[in-house]
Amino acid sequence: MRFTLHIFFLTLILIGCSKQNKNLVYVKNNSNIDLTDIDSVRTNLNGFWILENKLEFNEIVWLDFSHKRNSTYWEEIIYEKENEETKTWISDSSNAIVELVKTDNGTGLKFVYLTGQKIREIEKMTKTSFTMNGNIYLRHKGYDFLKNRKSY
Repeated sequence: MRFTLHIFFLTLILIGCSKQNKNLVYVKNNSNIDLTDIDSVRTNLNGFWILENKLEFNEIVWLDFSHKRNSTYWEEIIYEKENEETKTWISDSSNAIVELVKTDNGTGLKFVYLTGQKIREIEKMTKTSFTMNGNIYLRHKGYDFLKNRKSY
């Protein structure tokens, strides 16, 4: 009986840990993206991203480089279950505008703020992740109520 209880609690722990990863995107061929091809980088950056080391916080970054624009908002959306029910979301009101720019080693994002700008080089990119400034972002499936939303 005691052994069964231990197995039960371990199972609950494993299920709880896997919930954080259930919304990540996985692909069969997760090859590297050529960072010198700005069109490919733009196409692959579209969508939802979440910091690898902050999976439990539900802060999703949304990038919408639609219509072959090289700029969009770096929109950080904070997701909670009631957002899905009410079809509303909480967004950081100080979103930076990001612009894809060529760098010496490939492609970077120029963050434009009211107070100035910074260029962050994309260090590595695959279809499901990218690394920038030492931070790893993982592709997130997003949430249905956000997918039909248009960028500002």
